[in-house]
Amino acid sequence: MKKLLIASAVLVAAGVGYYVMKPGAPGSGASLLSAKSGPLDHVPADTAFVFANVEPMPKAVTQAWMEQFAQVSGIYAMQAKMAEEALAKEDPNGQGVKWMRALAAEAKDRTAEQIMTELGIDMQMRYAMYEVAARPVLRFELADPAKTRAFIARVEQNAGDKVPTAKIDALDYWNFADPKGEGRLVAAIDGSQLVVAFLTSTQDDAALRDALGLNPLKQSLAASGKLVALNKEFGYTPYSSGYVDTRKVIALFDDAQPAADAPDAAALKATCAKDYDAIAQAMPRLVFGYTKLEPKAMEAKMLLELRADIAKDLQPLPAPLPGANATAGSALSFGFAMNLEALANFANKQADAIIAAPYACPALADLNEGATKAKEQFANPGLYMAASAFNAVHVIATKFTMPQPGLEAAPAEPEFAGKLLIGSKSPAGLIGMLGGFAPQVAALNLQPNGELKEVPADPSMPVKGPMHALMTDSAVGVSIGEGESATLKDALAVDAGNKTLLSIGYGGEFFKTIFAQAAADAAKSDDPAAAELQKTMSDLQKMYAESIEHIDLDVNVADRGIEFVQEARMK
Repeated sequence: MKKLLIASAVLVAAGVGYYVMKPGAPGSGASLLSAKSGPLDHVPADTAFVFANVEPMPKAVTQAWMEQFAQVSGIYAMQAKMAEEALAKEDPNGQGVKWMRALAAEAKDRTAEQIMTELGIDMQMRYAMYEVAARPVLRFELADPAKTRAFIARVEQNAGDKVPTAKIDALDYWNFADPKGEGRLVAAIDGSQLVVAFLTSTQDDAALRDALGLNPLKQSLAASGKLVALNKEFGYTPYSSGYVDTRKVIALFDDAQPAADAPDAAALKATCAKDYDAIAQAMPRLVFGYTKLEPKAMEAKMLLELRADIAKDLQPLPAPLPGANATAGSALSFGFAMNLEALANFANKQADAIIAAPYACPALADLNEGATKAKEQFANPGLYMAASAFNAVHVIATKFTMPQPGLEAAPAEPEFAGKLLIGSKSPAGLIGMLGGFAPQVAALNLQPNGELKEVPADPSMPVKGPMHALMTDSAVGVSIGEGESATLKDALAVDAGNKTLLSIGYGGEFFKTIFAQAAADAAKSDDPAAAELQKTMSDLQKMYAESIEHIDLDVNVADRGIEFVQEARMK
């Protein structure tokens, strides 16, 4: 089923919006509605989705970002060069290549902050991405529209071409029509704001006026106070937050409707609308925002709200995750904790509901089939055997390096040090199951809350360093590497109130390893551009290792649905 990719469209708007202005053309006329307003004053209060800020980000935060980006300023020119080469393969003398070369010239030898200054953009801007007339719109403040126009004038001159323009009422705008006639992108400078919108080819001037903010709103999001109230309810900062009203989005953007001339089209359309509305009621809203935004610490949360009965049925799913508080300083960690029997019960209940009242819309036939298959898969006896043996697995790597042939002082084979922690309702039963996979661990005769025991070396295992094992009344843990056994007992501790289903963490050293590998691969290439790529990868390696302490992403069961929490700590 084909869906409109709203997020992708908005990103495209952000990417192309800055190069669609010029002197004497769109935006060069009189200031319109935005003269004394902010972006939120142009967002309809009933918009289907919005991502915006009530206040500009703190300058200390944006300055810290700019300083980090400055360390890898060469990456912008490199990316432009790669895009130019890709376009040249399709049409060496095409206009796309000329535009890309013109843009690349503006990025050459400049930092991100310098580029933004030349564009007339300040990181302390206010912005909003939202829905108008069933299409996505991006609007943000310009620090200096004159600089923006000068930038575009240089790009146009270097490209030897002009961007297409049109006019509605007193506002000039840029009009990029899809050659296939499937839609168009429009953009304009409205006073000191840039507005970019995506429209279908069939939408008329009324929709265009709405998208560009030329028609007064019944009520704006700013006047309604809706976003401010959302921030207060969920503890979000005023610097970036938003929501997606699932019901409205599905009603607006579902294009899996039957053709108007299809047999029984009206009845089928009503049937599909009813089915999609039922899905939207099951997950009515997605809300997101920063709960912390500081130069050295950031936390962002996103909540998928679920229907009350579904959210209640999810509550038994989480299981205690050993090592949830033992990832500080690790290079890499990955863990999941789930009561598999509760998962089967939840999945079966949802599948039963669909089987009892299958979707009638043809576009949702896959969901009907999926419900039947789910019933079969969750009837597997092996799942219930596994559920009795373990309910959580957590790998915490304090050291993780990859081989990098050709580089001095690089390891010849992967190196790992850390811990493997397995949560279980019956650790003794788990040890019995491990007999066929790790007999040296099973032979240790571990006892709940007993003593730490050394695991005999096994040449067939791809790890180096001493190994130790320990059992508690809720988990079994194995440490690998020098000094790891000293913290094994503490790592096995669990928080019974923890609601985490999935936990992923990365330290600066992990990113350093990844970019070091990329630099090593580039060093082996004969491509003339490889040397620049190697330097960029080395710069990224240095930046991430020196700036990132740890990044953690958790997926939790919350009272109202599924919550995603990302936390970044900088050095």
